[in-house]
Amino acid sequence: MSTGAERAALRAEIAHDLKNPLSVIIGYAGLMSTRPDEESRVEAARAIVEAAERLSAELDLVLARLLPD
Repeated sequence: MSTGAERAALRAEIAHDLKNPLSVIIGYAGLMSTRPDEESRVEAARAIVEAAERLSAELDLVLARLLPD
């Protein structure tokens, strides 16, 4: 059986691997939201960021349940 520290390290590695694409999406959506184009583009970018942040938080919960300390 693994130790709490080993599970925490594994959880951090998995979280990193899963969240890297989310970070890219959030960054790109942030750039989109600053462009002076159509207002709908700004609203869409905000919605993307909010959804990605919710998914990121849910990933943290799932990983904490799968790999508790």
